[in-house]
Amino acid sequence: MFKHLLITTLAFMPSFVLAAGVPTYKELVGKVAGILQSAVGIIFWLIFFYVAWTLIQNWARHGDDPKAVTAGKSTLLAGVIGLVILGSLWGLVAFVRDVLLN
Repeated sequence: MFKHLLITTLAFMPSFVLAAGVPTYKELVGKVAGILQSAVGIIFWLIFFYVAWTLIQNWARHGDDPKAVTAGKSTLLAGVIGLVILGSLWGLVAFVRDVLLN
C-alpha cells in the first residue's frame, strides 16, 4: 500500500509544487523525445571522439605495426556502423517527434 501511495505521490509531485496541470500526452511525448534526442546526440559525439582517438593512437603512433593497423581498421568499421545507426536513430526520433507533436 505504501509503495503505491509513494509512486502516486511522486508521479503528481510536479503538479503540486509548480502549480501546473497534469501533463498531456503531447507534453509527455515531447519531453521523452527531447530527452532521447539529447541522449542520442551525446552518445553520437562520444563515439565519434572515441573512434578518432583510437585511430590516432593506432595509425599515427603505431603505423608500422600491422596488429595496430588491423585494430584501427576494425575500430573504424565498428565506429562508422555505430555512427550510422545513431544518426538514423536521431533522425527517426526527430521524425516521430514532428509527427506526434504537430
